[in-house]
Amino acid sequence: MATLTLRGVPEDVMERLRKRAARERRSVNAEGIQIIEAALVDDEMIARRREAALRLASLRRQLPPLSPDALDSVDLLREDRER
Repeated sequence: MATLTLRGVPEDVMERLRKRAARERRSVNAEGIQIIEAALVDDEMIARRREAALRLASLRRQLPPLSPDALDSVDLLREDRER
């Protein structure tokens, strides 16, 4: 298992970490690991969403343009509600 040392942590940040660790009933070390893991998961999720958006944009570009006489979904919904 690797070791990580942080130098120059501002006292207010350290105090907030201590309070959060106590609230979560973890050691400061365990809470720090939890925060880092959560941040990395968020980064991975953002990257996956970005990749999905790029794939969707690529697929949209491959679709033929809608014809001018295509049905409008708003009109279809209004028509259905009026029944």
